Amino acid sequence: RTKFPALRLVAVRPFASGWRPHRQPGVLAQAQTPLLDSSLVSSTEVVDDAAAWKMRERLGREEGLLVSSGTAAGIEAACRVALELGPMARVCAIAADTGERSFSLAVQG
Repeated sequence: RTKFPALRLVAVRPFASGWRPHRQPGVLAQAQTPLLDSSLVSSTEVVDDAAAWKMRERLGREEGLLVSSGTAAGIEAACRVALELGPMARVCAIAADTGERSFSLAVQG
């Protein structure tokens, strides 16, 4: 932040209504996590399971990437931010996993 004061850090949170658990492994629903310095977060994007899984399928089909639905939620959020900021903005999302463990979630519906 010192070197790049205009940098925006966007957190991603799954949408889960009521007590229903979400289907985005690696993404915590609660606002506070021990590894996150929330003072660095500029805003939060809420991504529901359907959007995350749709992006996961799109990344596999169009880009040849096998990622988890949690990573796909981050990329979905990055795409939303990119649309908001316009074509001259630089937006980065980190895909730091593989989606092989998500196959068991896919059949759960």
